[in-house]
Amino acid sequence: MDPKTTIKKNIKRRTAIVDDAVYLHNGFPMPTWVELSLIDVCNRTCSFCPKSDPSVAPDTYQLMSRTLIDKVHDNLLGIKYQGAIALCGYGEPLLYKDWKYLTNKLGELGGIEIVTNGDTLTKKSLTELYNSKVTRILISLYDGPEQVVKFKNLL
Repeated sequence: MDPKTTIKKNIKRRTAIVDDAVYLHNGFPMPTWVELSLIDVCNRTCSFCPKSDPSVAPDTYQLMSRTLIDKVHDNLLGIKYQGAIALCGYGEPLLYKDWKYLTNKLGELGGIEIVTNGDTLTKKSLTELYNSKVTRILISLYDGPEQVVKFKNLL
């Protein structure tokens, strides 16, 4: 797939959420896109990622707690949040074991998008994600075209 085509699709996808309309709360513009990094550990060392260099971004095994998830939920609910939540960042979101709690809680507020390398995906976990409040899964493919076959076989 042509990288420029992929970039254009991603811009179009986000534009529908981010640029749709300005939402004000108490006279202030509110965000329409929230990105959360749930865990600071990744199972890969991609050359373009800061996580590939432990001196820059070491694995500290920090996890987003349920207390913090509840606080994010309550604060977004308090401003009547109308946007999407992306689970991505400096760690692999599917290594975060409490993803079901998080997606069910924050899924009450809007769409949940997961950006993953897909390494941990199985038919079972993909079915669980499908049946959760996750609205989109984006799998980053860095190894080559053979990965497409692997993920198609999960469907």
